[in-house]
Amino acid sequence: LRIATRKQRRKEGDMADYMQESLGAAALIQSLGREGDAVRAFAKTNRRNARAGLKTARAAARLSSSVEGLLAAALGITVLLGGLRVLQPEAAFSAGELIVFISYVRGLMKPIRAAAKHQARVAKGTACGERLLRVLDEDRPVRLSSGKKRPPASPQRLAYEQVSYSYPGSGQVLSQVSFAIKAGDYVALFGASGAGKSTVAALALRLMDPDEGLVTLDGIELKEFDLDRLRTCFALSMQSTVLFGASVAENLQLGDPEAEEAAMWSALEAAGAAELVRGLPGGLEYRLGSAGSALSGGQRKRICLARAFLRQSAILIADEPFNGLDVHAAAKVEASLRAHAERGGMVIVVTHDAASLHSFDRILFIEGGRLMGQGTDRELRSEPGAYQRFVEAAEGSRR
Repeated sequence: LRIATRKQRRKEGDMADYMQESLGAAALIQSLGREGDAVRAFAKTNRRNARAGLKTARAAARLSSSVEGLLAAALGITVLLGGLRVLQPEAAFSAGELIVFISYVRGLMKPIRAAAKHQARVAKGTACGERLLRVLDEDRPVRLSSGKKRPPASPQRLAYEQVSYSYPGSGQVLSQVSFAIKAGDYVALFGASGAGKSTVAALALRLMDPDEGLVTLDGIELKEFDLDRLRTCFALSMQSTVLFGASVAENLQLGDPEAEEAAMWSALEAAGAAELVRGLPGGLEYRLGSAGSALSGGQRKRICLARAFLRQSAILIADEPFNGLDVHAAAKVEASLRAHAERGGMVIVVTHDAASLHSFDRILFIEGGRLMGQGTDRELRSEPGAYQRFVEAAEGSRR
């Protein structure tokens, strides 16, 4: 029964996962005309779940019928053997004693019968508890290896020293990467998709730790800082837009829960999203729908950028901030990023777009997980090599 219940819970999880993925990608499925395939796939997972439920129900029924049969047989044997002893010439038992003994046996059967009746619930609870404990017991090496130091309020230098990293089950994505970024720098992490740029950004926030090498802030390894306080030094705008089905204001306040309305409008202005929000019914109180479904891709990108600006952290990391934006919106965002660096912050822009490279103070060119060069766009173009070939190919494809 426990084995069948565990399988049933796994099938229920598979069904819920598929349903969530299908509903989240409803527009894509409809655009490809694959609604029928999605329905059939869901029906298949539903049937598997139903079969697992039937196996659990059969196991529970077999347990109940087996217990009832055994208890009936035990009572019959008790009456038979007790009756024989009462009928013996020199009876060791009287009829009254036999009746009392049978009542004792019946009393013993009640909790056994109740335990069998509730065994299915116990098995379900055990299976659910095992799944919960598996999540709760998940290893947390990043948090457990954190120190207690307070990070500097205005960090001056973020450095990578011979950093290598591999994702579990895949090859090495970063190999011996070394560079430093100082306060006031406006830097691009540039390279092809999959070169390791986003991994470099994730290591700065300690979303994971490097396999080899060190990442330091003002000369101190990140592991020595308190993790929660360390992350207050960073603001991150991810490549994938992550919004919740709450109001615009509530989504922005994820960056700063105590932000006032004026600060929100200032952040929206910096991200080129102020006019967009003013045009929504209710403005800041407009509810975005599940995962921000009420907005277009470019609009969601600008709201996420505004959330990063609202955080007002010393180090701002923007992953593909110009992707999906029109020329005017991209120029507005670029000016805001530049202004943040001029105020003494560090700005790291992860990009594979060659069109905007001329505006950066420095470019870190990453190819195949290695740092292949760093400098201004002019300096890197002047040296024959991978950067020059990559940029010229990108410009040729745009023409």
